Amino acid sequence: MKKAYLIALLSLALLALAWTVTLRSQDPADSLPAGFASEPLGGEFSVLTAAGEKQLKDFRGKGVVLYFGYRSCPDICPTTLGFTAAALKQLDEATRDKLQVIFYSVDPERDTPALVSEYAAYFDPTFIGGTNTREEIDRSVADYGAFYRILESDSSMGYLVDHSARLYLIDPQGKLAGHIEHGTPPNEIAERLKSLVAS
Repeated sequence: MKKAYLIALLSLALLALAWTVTLRSQDPADSLPAGFASEPLGGEFSVLTAAGEKQLKDFRGKGVVLYFGYRSCPDICPTTLGFTAAALKQLDEATRDKLQVIFYSVDPERDTPALVSEYAAYFDPTFIGGTNTREEIDRSVADYGAFYRILESDSSMGYLVDHSARLYLIDPQGKLAGHIEHGTPPNEIAERLKSLVAS
């Protein structure tokens, strides 16, 4: 009886450990699929929006917050965009004017520029939403050390997209300055954004 109890206790401990590791791996950058950069390099990218093509160089002089995701994402994308919008609300107007958030969809088959633009603006009217061709998406994703992969699903959506969940911070000169992990609370995001554009 005592032996069975200890085995059960050990099993529960192992399950708890596995669950903890899963929670800490929200952004599985250490298990990138082949073909994607293990270290983010940054660089120029473009997104096709409802208002036309936007390129990183169009935002010189501003800090850019880049996020790769997709419009049908059930949890991670809306949480991250919501936290980012809440962080912006904590900043003064002058600081907000020095920042641009870009939501870059990696699901161009379902996410048209118009739909992604509308989705991003739902969180904050200043957010830019867009996508691109699969070739351009893959290049930009690799340059920033992000990743995504299509997962077949029995859901009505047909498939899901597993993707990295970091916010990439790009300084006013267009250089990659760092990233913010998924789940970072809005007040901490706000402090990082202030630092990004501090002059």
